[in-house]
Amino acid sequence: MAGRQSEIHIIEDLSFYKGNQLATSVIQLSFVEPVKKKRKTSSWGTGSVRKGKTQQATPTLSLRRGPGGQQQQYQAGRPMRVLSSPACSATLTGHSYTVCSVTFTPDGATLVSGSADGTIKLWDVASGSCRATLEGHKDCVNSVAVSKDGRALASGSFDDTARLWDLASRRCTATLSGHTSYVYSVAISPDSTTAASGSHDMTVRFWNARSGSHKATLQGHSGAVLCVAFSADGTRLASGGGYGDETVRLWDVSKKSCVAVLKGHTNHVWTVVFSQDGAALLSGSADNTVRLWDVQAGTSKEILQGHVGWVWSVAITPAGAYAVSGSSDETIKVWDWKGSGQCVATLQGHSGYVYSVAFSPDGRRLASGSDDKTIKLWRIAE
Repeated sequence: MAGRQSEIHIIEDLSFYKGNQLATSVIQLSFVEPVKKKRKTSSWGTGSVRKGKTQQATPTLSLRRGPGGQQQQYQAGRPMRVLSSPACSATLTGHSYTVCSVTFTPDGATLVSGSADGTIKLWDVASGSCRATLEGHKDCVNSVAVSKDGRALASGSFDDTARLWDLASRRCTATLSGHTSYVYSVAISPDSTTAASGSHDMTVRFWNARSGSHKATLQGHSGAVLCVAFSADGTRLASGGGYGDETVRLWDVSKKSCVAVLKGHTNHVWTVVFSQDGAALLSGSADNTVRLWDVQAGTSKEILQGHVGWVWSVAITPAGAYAVSGSSDETIKVWDWKGSGQCVATLQGHSGYVYSVAFSPDGRRLASGSDDKTIKLWRIAE
């Protein structure tokens, strides 16, 4: 297409409806069309559309909204355009120490952050102002996770506990005690019923996400469990090991048993995330790499290289079109993980390690938390 400018458009999480009837679902829709004005454009590659039999379908975007978790339909008035040079749109300040973890609420209106200052903050995404500060942990808050129904927040800390919080009242509803050392990571199952925690005591624990009662303890790692993540259907849990155990383990959630051990990383595994369809897993490590795994086969498919420091966090867009990673090299890299496996953009702006990255539910914004005590919001697409 030499000699003319083009734009690549991506529509995330799209479903096509005729009236109230679902015609077909599309994980991602992308297409290329010529534009008249010269503008910098992305080179992310195109996807495919699965066509349904129903004619005259109307595209809408479905997002889970509010504490009640009700679904609201959004008209896709125009396709999402991925920016070739994602820009920082806001820097949020308020934490007095390292920002260890960030995540969005399901409606995308609030950002939650956990910090080494021992607090959790709730931020208004639109204004960048702090709505509330949650206190209770006695040490660094390493990880925060929000339930899919938008009601509950889980947090894990160096005080050896995890906590459950009610987002509406902003009160702690349960302190999850049982781990005998640091809690590095927490996650909440897609059905919002189970919380998982990974600890330096080499175990994963399951908790009732409503009552806080202990449900099970998973053992198998020979070192600290640094990260945990549920698959989108809730049937699998992934955990990453460190301090002598550089493996990723896959667990059957219902049977509470290990079904696979993924080997390949040569240092601590700090982050794991499933693709939306559960067929792939990305992991980030202190060996400076991101690995792509085939979940069913239990094999490494690709090694994404480019960082010159530890990879602390990896996130995939809701539709899975691309992935990002945050590193101790103070950068965020954007990866064409499904295609070339190459880095297609590098975001710079933090002046410290990037410990956490998270996408907004619509995939248009990215949040990053850093050792420089700040959170940055990046405009990834429009």
